Amino acid sequence: MGKKITLVLGFLVCFVIGTIVGMILPSEEKEKEPIQKTPTPSSTYLVETEEKEGCGYQTSLYYEGEDKNVYLYCLDSMKVAVDGKLIELRDYIDSNSKNIDKSLEILTSNTKLWNVSIDKLKDGGTAIYKDDGESKMTNHGLTLITCNTLEGGKNVYIGPYDMTLRSHYCMPNAEEDKDFIRTYQVLYKAADTNRENIFITIQQYNTDDIETVKIPYSLASKVQVKRSYEFTFAYDGKAVEDTIDSIFENTKLVSIVETDKVGERQIQEAID
Repeated sequence: MGKKITLVLGFLVCFVIGTIVGMILPSEEKEKEPIQKTPTPSSTYLVETEEKEGCGYQTSLYYEGEDKNVYLYCLDSMKVAVDGKLIELRDYIDSNSKNIDKSLEILTSNTKLWNVSIDKLKDGGTAIYKDDGESKMTNHGLTLITCNTLEGGKNVYIGPYDMTLRSHYCMPNAEEDKDFIRTYQVLYKAADTNRENIFITIQQYNTDDIETVKIPYSLASKVQVKRSYEFTFAYDGKAVEDTIDSIFENTKLVSIVETDKVGERQIQEAID
């Protein structure tokens, strides 16, 4: 009887010791199990661009076609998704028999997929496509301008979301140095006494130059105090002194567009 009890106790002790050792030391099979990594999701865009560092706010010829050209504004690269792969737009145009219009359909015909707004101008058919990037179909947002004017302007301009239509973009044989942009903060706005002109007081960032200027009502009716705006000026290429007074006196104000850019990020183009 005593021997049976001893054997039972010995068996129990061995079982307990074996269980403890098994809990502390991993089995060979467990050591050989591969570590499972959580897969990292990848982003897929209809359009992927590389924005240019130190952008000079001038366009660069990207693709030269027979009847129209494609220009990039503040971009180093422009890629589109074709059959699940990103391909440089210029290469895609080449693969499409060098047909720019047909190639651009990959963007203009998919406007329901990317959160795009379309503004069609009454100049013959110029269209401005804008995507703010929130749809995740473009990695930075995008502006696409397809010119189609009565004067024969047919070129295409592609740039970041904040790119605007410049006065020379859709003009045949227009020169690049005929307009420039300056950003000003509006410090004061006079009461709207008529529907012709409005007086506003403006200042450029990081300068002491503060002036009150007269603005056409059609351009400044929605301008508000303590906000910043990009002023586009057109001129004939003659020398213009780099002061607010001289700029407004010797150039033509083309447009005023509100901007959320601050400090050094604001557009302050040189007067060539």
